[in-house]
Amino acid sequence: MTQDGASVTVITQSFAIPARSFRAEGSNNTTKTVPKTLYWIWPEQFKSYVRTGNAGYGGNLFASTDPAAGYAALVGDINSNHARHFRADSTSVPGQAPSAVPPVGAGMSSADVETCASYYNNADEVIDKNIKYIRVRFTAKEADK
Repeated sequence: MTQDGASVTVITQSFAIPARSFRAEGSNNTTKTVPKTLYWIWPEQFKSYVRTGNAGYGGNLFASTDPAAGYAALVGDINSNHARHFRADSTSVPGQAPSAVPPVGAGMSSADVETCASYYNNADEVIDKNIKYIRVRFTAKEADK
């Protein structure tokens, strides 16, 4: 999706905060603030995206490939949108994926991981030099109960 001239990835995740958390004792008014922490993870190495288990320097994002953990969604997005995650080199056209990106997944060979890591590092360099901020939008609604 493109918005304001930028590529925007929309992530939808919901969580519930009980109404009583927003109310003072004995009141029906929602006057209290309830903080919610947002954790941002930017893996130092590409292999942290695709390797599973709890080993290695820097750690892996996923201990398992269980769909509930989000592994399939992330790997699916990488495989469907190479241009969002990889760059051939610092002079390549923005939004154009490298020509030979191997399929990304838990069973990747070491050579394929290294190929993707090189493209990932090139993209990371461009991001580091050009991105000034990210925009995060939260929406909330009061549940019936």
